[in-house]
Amino acid sequence: VPQSHHINFPYNVLEVVLMGRFSHSALMYHSGDKQKAIESLEMLGIAHLSVQTYSRLSGGQKQLVLIARSLAQDTPIIVLDEPVSALDISHSFRLLEILSQLTDKSIIITSHHPEQCFIAHKIAMTKDGRLLHYGTPKETLCESHIKQLYGIDTQSVVLPNGGVYFCAKK
Repeated sequence: VPQSHHINFPYNVLEVVLMGRFSHSALMYHSGDKQKAIESLEMLGIAHLSVQTYSRLSGGQKQLVLIARSLAQDTPIIVLDEPVSALDISHSFRLLEILSQLTDKSIIITSHHPEQCFIAHKIAMTKDGRLLHYGTPKETLCESHIKQLYGIDTQSVVLPNGGVYFCAKK
């Protein structure tokens, strides 16, 4: 799933999500394909957009539609590039919660926001094409590693859910 995507044709949201089912058929949709697409839209809370023209949606709505398309594809691995970059905070939290519950899939996420990575089982922290650190969120997300990655001093705040938020040191 890319960060952003532009389609020049007036496809509606359901048609865009159904495109994720192409790998399962010979360019013809079946009733099961449509049901899978609708379930994916419902899972993300955007089924009400199904008849809207994709190109007229906001950036965050488009991002959720592309994620719904990847869910409808029903593959064992999903790769997401900055999946919450265009989402408001409530949709960001909801999406990360949904992704954390997809235990039957391997999900690879790129993110510039360490606090979003606490849903992961393992984190590969990279810089300039090199692997800096690899491990669990608890092992990997610490002030010294954040400084090495971003070149700034940070202070971590442990959240009630066990996650950590990083902010610049004063």
